Amino acid sequence: MKSVDSKHICREFEKCGSIRGTAVSCAVSEHRVRKILSTQGYVINDIHKTILDLHDDHFSPEEIAKIIGLSASVVRSYLPAVRPIYNENISDNAKRIKACRARKRVMQAIAEVYNERMDKEIKELEREITDEV
Repeated sequence: MKSVDSKHICREFEKCGSIRGTAVSCAVSEHRVRKILSTQGYVINDIHKTILDLHDDHFSPEEIAKIIGLSASVVRSYLPAVRPIYNENISDNAKRIKACRARKRVMQAIAEVYNERMDKEIKELEREITDEV
């Protein structure tokens, strides 16, 4: 799956002006678009403003959901992220793990090619032996 950064999603939202359109053009969920826009400081609509105001007044997402009549997960999607967005600004350790996994994939590919060549050479030697006999 291709990773789409938050700047790209914000630019797409500014172009098309809708969450659904942005989600479709970036091939991500509407939930992710709302979360990124909220985290970047966008106030998307009146519902979003109401959710932010209630959250600033220390209401929980569950309480806000009851007041507004939305599900708690939708309310949470309108709230800014408190953790970093997945796959953006990754830690040094995560970078090392990613590089290690990439090296491992390369080594596995090399081993597969080597094994295929060895199998081919063995078969050729077996043919030569059977031809001599």
